[in-house]
Amino acid sequence: MPQRSWLFVPGDSEKKLGKALATGADVLILDLEDSVAAENKAAAREMVGSWLSAHRDHGTGSQRTGRWVRINTLDSRLWRDDLLAVLPGAPDGIMLPKSAGPESVQQLSAESTSWKAAVALLPTRSRLSRWSAKPPEPRCRSPAMRSPPCRGWRV
Repeated sequence: MPQRSWLFVPGDSEKKLGKALATGADVLILDLEDSVAAENKAAAREMVGSWLSAHRDHGTGSQRTGRWVRINTLDSRLWRDDLLAVLPGAPDGIMLPKSAGPESVQQLSAESTSWKAAVALLPTRSRLSRWSAKPPEPRCRSPAMRSPPCRGWRV
């Protein structure tokens, strides 16, 4: 699937979610973070989870639109609820915003590994990196957005 254009779509807007696939963007990033007001977070999680499930098989091969989700930051502690809501819909990737670097990715991976086992989620095709005990190099290895200082790690 080509990844030339990435479109952020507010997760709490049924209207925008409804029009997202028609935009022609290669990747849609359903946003649960900055574009969603605090009082709308729970509703946004539900809408994004439903949207992902309803559009699980949209397109094929190079014509398939990528379906990513930007969760809330690790320090907000909302990210666990975000993952619980969206992983059953099998997003293609999870975007971790405002990452402090490899340590944030390792924290997400470490905490979500035991957490996922505890809630017995079915495996999905989502890209959620599992880092080994050896930390990745200090520079960005696979940031989704290539602007310093390594914002939006792709995990």
